[in-house]
Amino acid sequence: MRAAIYCRVSSDDQVKGYSLITQEQECSARAKDIGATEIDAYIERGVSGDALDRPALNEMRSALRSGAIDLVVMYDPDRMARKLAIQLLLTDEILKHGAKLEFVRFDWQDTSDGRLFYALRGAIAEYEREKIIERTSRGRKAKLAQGGVVNGPKTYGYVFHPETDNMRIDPETAPVVRQMFGWARDGITIRAICGRLAEMHIQPPKNGTKWWPGSVSRILRNESYTGKLNTNRWHSTMVEGRRTHKQRPRDQWYAARIPVIIPEAVWQAVQESLDHNARYSRGRRTHECLMQGHLRCAECGSSMTIRSKSMPNREYLYYRCINARTKRSYSIKDGAIVHSCRHIRSVRTEVLDKAVWDRIEEFLSDPHRVVPNEDAIDADITRQLGLVVSQKKAAKAAQERTLRAYQRALLDEDTFGRETSRLRAEYAELEHRERILGEHKQREIAIARRRDDVQRALIAARNIPALGDLIDFATKRKIVRLLVDRVVVGHSPQGVAEVEIVGYIW
Repeated sequence: MRAAIYCRVSSDDQVKGYSLITQEQECSARAKDIGATEIDAYIERGVSGDALDRPALNEMRSALRSGAIDLVVMYDPDRMARKLAIQLLLTDEILKHGAKLEFVRFDWQDTSDGRLFYALRGAIAEYEREKIIERTSRGRKAKLAQGGVVNGPKTYGYVFHPETDNMRIDPETAPVVRQMFGWARDGITIRAICGRLAEMHIQPPKNGTKWWPGSVSRILRNESYTGKLNTNRWHSTMVEGRRTHKQRPRDQWYAARIPVIIPEAVWQAVQESLDHNARYSRGRRTHECLMQGHLRCAECGSSMTIRSKSMPNREYLYYRCINARTKRSYSIKDGAIVHSCRHIRSVRTEVLDKAVWDRIEEFLSDPHRVVPNEDAIDADITRQLGLVVSQKKAAKAAQERTLRAYQRALLDEDTFGRETSRLRAEYAELEHRERILGEHKQREIAIARRRDDVQRALIAARNIPALGDLIDFATKRKIVRLLVDRVVVGHSPQGVAEVEIVGYIW
């Protein structure tokens, strides 16, 4: 007799005491007692039982369909599946292909009474599981809402104490975190930080043996070190047998207060330094132009890169949208190239550089320029954000009222569908506006935080009679990076380049 044993564990099951070794041993013993001479084991490690699509299960089902299995042994019905519908489907499939089904911890009988008891047991188990999840989730959210910490997050630089459910600073790793932020604030690149840590023989997170740039980047981008641990950020679901994670809207996050390792101002400075390094990294650049790294296509929003055209006497350089050059398809109608961006015109680098620099020079030479105040910016945008949050709450409440009205038969199905679609669209628009306002606020505050630097640049520039003639290329690049966030390049119907400068020029 050819037997197949199916064993499965997930993280939840391991907490309950399930063991793959125990399952495999007891299932093999049961198969031998029944008379199996050949035993094949199908093992699932860390796979949820909520889905039908599982690697080892699929392999066992293929063997069943080919007639290679006479007996299937499992430890318990919930090892087969967590949902009754999947349990019943797999049970019917096993029996349909002529195999016998046995469980170690359940007496399965292929009779009408046995099937009824089997289905009732599965339904009750599924109901109890859902109730446990609901109670656990409700208690977890209540604790998070009170600023508590759950599940012991593993954040490098901290240790979690389960006795008190709080995070404490780790005296061994916290100094390493402070050193990393200090290097990053001084402009040291992530790869260079990895090299320094390795040379100092500092133990990486999770008892690793190597420092990876990705690990260092996650540490430097982690806002928890400022004392604010954001929780309830991710929602996990099963999609086609695989667990996927989707970030929740920010208003559903919870913030727990934990000890501060890095001051807020230092963390913000490091984010700006990392963004600067990512934006202006030389990489494999072969040409240096003034607006390199700042240009965005008005048509599709993508960056514009430099392309060259060689002539007998000299080489010409052009700015061009990266999508117009690299992302293309071919029409099945006439074979013509169809670019994903219609902005396929190129702009001479020296022409565009001069146009933008002339605008910067005019700005720097104006004695009436004053840098905006950070407090005024923060108050205005905070007021707008507060209004959007209130509108989101009202839209959410309207959705709930519509659902209750439909449940009470006060709305027909068509009206309910139209109202639900309208309210969802309204809520999505408010979420989009909230995100845009948040980004705008951060950008405007970044401007105000550069107040001293920009003011010094203004004062210095006003003392130079002929700004463009006396400043070298490197100094011009520094001024551009200080004042310009991005330059949006489009074309008029006549084919003339149109430029919009976005940044610290007003």
